Amino acid sequence: MVFSDELQWSASYNRQLTESVLYVRDYLKSAGIKVKISYYMVIGLLGAIGAKDELLQQIVDVYYDLEQMKLFNWGYKEMILPIAVQLETKHLIEAQTGTTMTVLTSIESILQAQQAAMISTAVIVSSSTAANSAGGS
Repeated sequence: MVFSDELQWSASYNRQLTESVLYVRDYLKSAGIKVKISYYMVIGLLGAIGAKDELLQQIVDVYYDLEQMKLFNWGYKEMILPIAVQLETKHLIEAQTGTTMTVLTSIESILQAQQAAMISTAVIVSSSTAANSAGGS
């Protein structure tokens, strides 16, 4: 693996992994979930663990359940898929042991960090908007 900068890297091509990631993407699209750039990492992680129909359907079900919650009507829609994935992979972590558990725990940590970053951004934007509204009055 050769790193050219923080955003780009090259690695040997893995056809099976690529097919798995595309399968996850297509599954989400066929379930009516708009695949956004911010979801690429989550889709890649699901592909890396070889997520199949049962897990993907559970994630889709949780996605639509979360989408109905009022909290997500306030501009946090970008967080729905990562949270759904986190909730469903948590069940896998509880059922697995060894190397698989280590990988899934790492995935959960990554998702939690992404979620924290998104929440922080939302708080900053809300605070900035509130400050600008108060200053303009």
